[in-house]
Amino acid sequence: MRVKALVSALSMCLVTFSCWTTRGIAAAPESSERGLLKPKEPEKFALLVGINDYPMGALAGCENDVADFEKVLLERYKFPPGHIRKLLSKEATRDNMIAAFKSQLIENARKYPDGIFVFEYSGHGSQTKDLNGDEEDGMDETIVPVDSRQENKYDIVDDELSSLFGELAKYTPNVTFILDSCHSGTGTRGMSATSKARALPADERTYPAALAVTSRGSNKKVVDKGCALLPRDKRYVTLSGCHPTETSQEDVLITPTGERRNGLLTAALVDALRKAPPDITYRELWETVANAVTQKQPGQHPQIEGDLDRVFLGGAADRCDPFVKVTKVTDKTATIEAGKAQGVNKDAAIAFYKGSAMRLTGESDLLAKGTVKSADDFSAAVDVVSGVNPEELKMSKAVVVTPFFGDRPTRVELDSSIGEGKGSVDFKALLGRLETRVKDSRLLSYSGSSFKPLDTHDRAWDLAVVKARQKDLRNADGAADTTRGKADDSSMLYIADPAGKPVFGFSVPVDDVSAADKVFETLEKKARQDNLRVLRNAASPLSGQVSYELIRVVPDPVHPEDAAAAREQVWEEDRYGAPTVNPGERIKLQIDNGSDEDLYVTALSLGTSGNINVIYPPAGGAHPIPAGGKVKTGELKIGAPLGLNTFKFIVTSKAVDFRFLEQNKAPSAGEKGLDPLRFLVANGCVSETNRDVTVEDVPDMNFWTTGRMDMEIKAPDEQHLTEKAK
Repeated sequence: MRVKALVSALSMCLVTFSCWTTRGIAAAPESSERGLLKPKEPEKFALLVGINDYPMGALAGCENDVADFEKVLLERYKFPPGHIRKLLSKEATRDNMIAAFKSQLIENARKYPDGIFVFEYSGHGSQTKDLNGDEEDGMDETIVPVDSRQENKYDIVDDELSSLFGELAKYTPNVTFILDSCHSGTGTRGMSATSKARALPADERTYPAALAVTSRGSNKKVVDKGCALLPRDKRYVTLSGCHPTETSQEDVLITPTGERRNGLLTAALVDALRKAPPDITYRELWETVANAVTQKQPGQHPQIEGDLDRVFLGGAADRCDPFVKVTKVTDKTATIEAGKAQGVNKDAAIAFYKGSAMRLTGESDLLAKGTVKSADDFSAAVDVVSGVNPEELKMSKAVVVTPFFGDRPTRVELDSSIGEGKGSVDFKALLGRLETRVKDSRLLSYSGSSFKPLDTHDRAWDLAVVKARQKDLRNADGAADTTRGKADDSSMLYIADPAGKPVFGFSVPVDDVSAADKVFETLEKKARQDNLRVLRNAASPLSGQVSYELIRVVPDPVHPEDAAAAREQVWEEDRYGAPTVNPGERIKLQIDNGSDEDLYVTALSLGTSGNINVIYPPAGGAHPIPAGGKVKTGELKIGAPLGLNTFKFIVTSKAVDFRFLEQNKAPSAGEKGLDPLRFLVANGCVSETNRDVTVEDVPDMNFWTTGRMDMEIKAPDEQHLTEKAK
C-alpha cells in the first residue's frame, strides 16, 4: 500500500484566481426545437512555456511537458487549437514571455471576462536578493527566461508575476497558473542518477530598481507565503510540487512509446487529469497527484492551498467518468490496460462497472471487485473475487480504486560506515543486525548498503540509516538540533529521507545495546504512517462530502495561563493550504458533515514523532455526525519534533473502532480484503489478538471514504504570532 508511483517534480504551483460557487458549469436544456438556448461554452486560452536550451544548466523535459499538457487541454478540456500559444526554448525570452502573457491572456480576458485562462511554465526557477523588502528570508523567488543571466537580462521575479496576475484578475475570475520549477536556490539532494533539478543558483547581481514591483499592498514582510512565488490567498488555488526549500526534478519516465523525460510533477498532473472524472475538484485532484509525487520521490512533499472545492477548469458534467479498458478475461482473471507506468502495482484494488454505466462510483452498477496479482509496464492481471459473466466482464469499465495500494515495501539503504570503527562496540555485528531486521520485515525491503549514502546523487531508496556525529545532527528546518543534549563528537545513528531530512527527530548512540532494534522500530513506524497516509477510496460517492478546518486556541494576552479566557480563532490563510504551527500552540479540528446522511468520522494524527493517535472520537464515544452537522475535537497541544504532521480522516456509514491503528506492532499476515479499508483491517498494524475490528465490521465501497489535512510544525516566529494574536 506504499504510495510511491509514477512521478515527482520541481516546485510547481498551480494557481487559480477567484472562486466559482458551483462544482461545475450549470447545464441547461439544449434543444433549440423547444425554444431553449444551449448554454454557451466559455472561451478558453492558454500560454504554455517550456525551456530546454538554457546556456547554463540545460534541461530536457520542459518541451515534453508543454506537449503533454497541451494534449490534455485539447482532448480533455476542448481548448481550440488556435487559442493555445506556445513559447519553446529560444522563443521564451524575458521580453517575449511578458509580452505574450499580456497579449494572450490579459487582452483576451478583457474581451472574454467569463473565459478560462491557463499559464504553464516548465523551466528553471531561482532566487535573487529581495528588491523591495517584502520577503521574510530576504530573497525574491524567480522564474528564469532563456536569455536571463546575460548582460541587462534578468529573471522574472515573484513581484512582477504578482503584478501580471493582479492585472489579469481585474478582467476574469478563471485563471490557472502552473509552474513546474524549483525556487529554493539550493542544490541537488535527493536526486537519482537520471534526474535533474530545475533550479539555478541565486542570481547575485543587483537588479534594476524598476523591477521592484510592490504588488502585495505594502512592503510588509510576507511571513506566511504559500507556494514559492505567490503568497497564500483565498482567491486562488496553489498546487505545489514540494515545499519551497526542497528540490524538484525532471526524470526519465516509461511511456507506451518508450522512455521520455518530463518534469515529474507535470507528468503526475497530466496522468491524473487524463483519468479524472469530469467534475473533479482541486482537493480530489491533489490527493492523486500528491500520492504519485511522493511515490517517485519520497523527499518531495506536495502542498495544496486555496479554494480547494472548485472544479478544475470548470469540468463538463455530461461526460462519462474515465475508466480503464478490459482487454481479456480468462477464468477468474481479467487483464486491464493499465500497469506500473500508471502506478498500478501488485495488490492494487480494482472495481468493474457495467459497460453502460456513466457514473463509476460506489456499489451502483458494480459488477465485481478484484486485486492485481501481477503487473507489467502497461497492463495488469486482476484476480476477480466475485462471480460474473465473462462476456459482461469483458465489456465492463474498470476503475483503479487505489492504484498505489499494496505497492512495494519501503526501501531502506544502510550506511556501510556503520560497520566501521573501534571501541567496545562490534560495529560489523551492528550493521549485520540492521540488515537482518530489515530483510525480515513485511513493511521494509533492503536496497543495499553504501558509504555515506547522503553524499551520492543516485538514491534508489526511500529511507537511509546514517551514522553521524552528534554535533552534526540537524532538525527538519536544517538548523542544528539542540534537543538531544550536549553536542559532541559521539557517533549517532539516525534515519534520513532522500532529501537528507531527518525522520521523526530520531537518533540513537551507536554504542546503545539496543541501537539496531530502536532503528528498526522507527523504520517500521515510518512505513506504517505512509501506508495509512495514502489510504483512499476513489470509488466512493461520499468523497468530498466531509470537510475539515483547523481552529487556533489563542491565549488571552493579559491572562495567558487562564484557559477559560482563551479565544478560538480561524486564521484565513489556514483555509487555503497546510497550516503552519509552532510547538506549544494549541488547536482544535472542526469536522463538517456536508452530506444528507449521518456519518461516523475517525480522526487520526500521524505525528512528527512517528506516533499514530486517534484524536476523535473520544474513547467509547463513537456517535454519528448528523447530516449537515459539525463537531470539534478536544484541544490538542503542538509538540516537537518539527516537520509535517498529517491528520487522516476515515469516514464510514456505520460505527467502526479504528483504535487498533494506534498500536505500533508490525502487521500480521492477514488475508486480502475486497477493498483498501478492508485490507487494512485484515492486515492491520497489530496482531490478531490485539485487534477488535474484523473485516465484517467495515462498510462496503459505497459507504466509506477518507480525507487528509497536513500541518507544518516549524520553529516559532515571534513577529508572526504577535501580529496574528492582535
